[in-house]
Amino acid sequence: MKKKLISLVAVGFLASCGGGGGSSDTLNVDTTNQTNTDITTAQTTTPTNYTIPTISEADKSAFLDAINNARAVSRDCGDGKGVVASVGALTWNNDLYEASYEHNYDMLNANFFAHEGSATQYDISGAKLNKHSDPLDRVKNSGYLDTGVTSSYGAGENLADAHTTIQSAVNDWLNSPPHCANIMTSNFTEMGLSKVAKSNGGFLWTNVFGFKK
Repeated sequence: MKKKLISLVAVGFLASCGGGGGSSDTLNVDTTNQTNTDITTAQTTTPTNYTIPTISEADKSAFLDAINNARAVSRDCGDGKGVVASVGALTWNNDLYEASYEHNYDMLNANFFAHEGSATQYDISGAKLNKHSDPLDRVKNSGYLDTGVTSSYGAGENLADAHTTIQSAVNDWLNSPPHCANIMTSNFTEMGLSKVAKSNGGFLWTNVFGFKK
């Protein structure tokens, strides 16, 4: 099975007069694995029965460790910026986990692989907005920006297909400039990550990074 990766970063600024934002998208390749059985299978029901599965503390720790261990080492991501210093550890955020699972659910059930949502019934945020969702739509829909945002926010999303372990996925992400850059972005302070099983035995992975001030 061919392994695939995609990475995206979006940043916005909030003020009394409104907000703005931008995004960039780039295609790449990756692999990863998890052990928790309660999130290795995405739902195939319609959104009327859509729920976010619980993730175990063990899996949260495993995912955080994999990303934070990578952030703890100075490295050259190959994006033309040279060697970047190690950056601070991320903390787990359940809203970002919900955003990550929502997109995995959509990709699994609508059978596609991209940052843009399917605009089908499985695109939970997109269905509410009557459009193809984007990563910021899903982050906002999860409630991540409902409180605690006074001036700015940012989000990044790394996707992987056909990987079997978290470390495998992180290794591939680190070998891809845009994915590595997401992992090594010092502004990001929180993350959520989900994995769902595909019928062919592979896995879909969505890692969402965020910060808000």
